[in-house]
Amino acid sequence: MNDLDIDETWIDDFEKVEKFYNGLYMEQLQNIEIYFLYINRKNELYHIKKNRIEIDNGKLMKERLIFLLKKNYIYKKKRFHPVTIIKYNINLRPKNIIHYLKNTNNYQFISIENGIENISWDDSVPLFHELNSLFIIYNERVKANNTTKRIYIRDKKNKTKSKYA
Repeated sequence: MNDLDIDETWIDDFEKVEKFYNGLYMEQLQNIEIYFLYINRKNELYHIKKNRIEIDNGKLMKERLIFLLKKNYIYKKKRFHPVTIIKYNINLRPKNIIHYLKNTNNYQFISIENGIENISWDDSVPLFHELNSLFIIYNERVKANNTTKRIYIRDKKNKTKSKYA
């Protein structure tokens, strides 16, 4: 070994050890699973459809969400309307995994989305990426029976129509 040669074996050892921990770093989500749940008129789960879609920078943009809602509102020639959007995001930090296993009640990963807006997911450990998802619940549309009787109010004093009314 020459005086100018540097021992680089420690770099290889470090990379081997680092490979083991690569799955425990927080990373941004690239795609999510979307579940479309269809509920019929009897409030029974009628059908489940699922798709894996790509998201940008951990976000599902509003325009894409609207497109998905419109694209999937008809199933077997029946119309459904979206009732609830539920986001499932496991944003558990690697150092908290053991604490979570001991105290699962202290963590909340489900949230109901209010309105149709951009939906963002926090960074997650790659081990949990496949679990992060979105649930869109549709109810079957029921035709409205409009039985409201129209009531017309007239002035009994003035039975003739006004020229300016």
